[in-house]
Amino acid sequence: MFYLDLQFDAGSTILLPQEYEERAIFVVDGVPEVGGAILTAGSMTVFDAGDNVAVSARTKARAMFFGCEPMTDLATSIWNFVASSKERIEAGKKPIGEENLWSSAGRQTEFIPLPDIRAVLRKPTG
Repeated sequence: MFYLDLQFDAGSTILLPQEYEERAIFVVDGVPEVGGAILTAGSMTVFDAGDNVAVSARTKARAMFFGCEPMTDLATSIWNFVASSKERIEAGKKPIGEENLWSSAGRQTEFIPLPDIRAVLRKPTG
């Protein structure tokens, strides 16, 4: 597993390690690019396994880089829900106020619905 919080100068480049199957970048600020595609602040891009990924900075930039081997045997996840089974995640997706894994007496009652996640950006587009 790796996690990097990098601040780099305009014109600098970093190569992401290829030995990890799952790798991503979250852009904090600045104008980094991958293969000529500009990545915008607040965006996250997930890269395909085995891709050669070189991130270059057009301006001074800050980004979070992270990756690991797939955790298929340890847990399952949907959006920000991580649990030991899909059944536990389904129970946790119910609105607060209904009985679920995430609510308890005295906690916040505001409900933010689970987004409809059908695809993850696999490569930057330009």
